[in-house]
Amino acid sequence: MKYKLLKKHLQGLRPMADGYRPPLLNLDSLDGRHLVGAAEPSSPSVRYVESRLTTPQTVYDHALSSGARTLVKQGDKRALRAFGLGRSLRGEASLQLAPRRARVGGAVTLAVTLTSDARQAQDLVVDYVVHHVKQDGGSRAKTWKGWKLRLAAGEQRALQKSHSLRPVTTRRDHPGVHRVELVVNGDVVAASSFELRA
Repeated sequence: MKYKLLKKHLQGLRPMADGYRPPLLNLDSLDGRHLVGAAEPSSPSVRYVESRLTTPQTVYDHALSSGARTLVKQGDKRALRAFGLGRSLRGEASLQLAPRRARVGGAVTLAVTLTSDARQAQDLVVDYVVHHVKQDGGSRAKTWKGWKLRLAAGEQRALQKSHSLRPVTTRRDHPGVHRVELVVNGDVVAASSFELRA
């Protein structure tokens, strides 16, 4: 029932002052695809997210959050600020990878440590970017979702995640050195690398 109410509410939204109105009519899946395709830093989508989040609406904010996920993954500071995630990490971060030499079909484990030196809690979105080696020797950066958390004042938090290197239809990993960057609230705060072997 709440999804039907949400769809009815979104269909009745008025355009913004600059005339922008996102195509919010197809919301059967509620995954916010109406904003994903317009993830440019200067696009009206960012202004739309900012304007709608000034008035909290729990269910609607969920749809906006889903729709703006590409902007958040790209580290767009305006989008991050709209969700209260625009401040840089106050503290230190480290990233360790294991094994440092991996094979196609295996996995690499990311071990992350976040240490706060702030006097207040911090809301953080922690993602990581893998610079995948291409067949021609170049690289292609892809952002992967990590964690969303609240780091307490003075807290040290250890996080761990396994990154699969299994071949998939949309991506093929090639041998070479893959750089991995740890991104917190849109800022690269640590980096490491691993060598992929066939």
